[in-house]
Amino acid sequence: MVFVTVKHGVNEQTLFNQDCRSVTLLNAIREKCSLDAKDVIDLSDRDGNVKDLRKNPNMQAKEVLADREDVILLRVGENDKGKLIYTPLLESDEIVTKAFLDRLAKGSKRESHAVKGAKPGSKIQQQQQQHPSMSATSSTSSIKRASAALGQHKKR
Repeated sequence: MVFVTVKHGVNEQTLFNQDCRSVTLLNAIREKCSLDAKDVIDLSDRDGNVKDLRKNPNMQAKEVLADREDVILLRVGENDKGKLIYTPLLESDEIVTKAFLDRLAKGSKRESHAVKGAKPGSKIQQQQQQHPSMSATSSTSSIKRASAALGQHKKR
């Protein structure tokens, strides 16, 4: 069986079948992780390399994702200058490190990017404040909201 483990919330992880079109996988992730239908999401590997699944919605996800790969859920947005901002929807100091955020800030080679996503007062936020290429805006409320919704979903 081909699957990936999507890491999200507060150290949560969910298995998804990657033998489908990218758009189908992203929609399943959005639904299972209780995200809003209009949220633009993507995935990165554990090093912060963006997978860009959203750019190739009809491509088979298994062409981009390795079997049994651990991937990190990202929210994709834009700042007022049109620069892409990737926000990790995972709260884990073990995975969301300075090196991860540095790589995530570089994103794909086709675009310019920024990163936001550390909880206030965390080691990651302190590291972001020392690194001018990253935004230190917090997405903690988004992570907690998604985690709470996922927890309610599991109780049903």
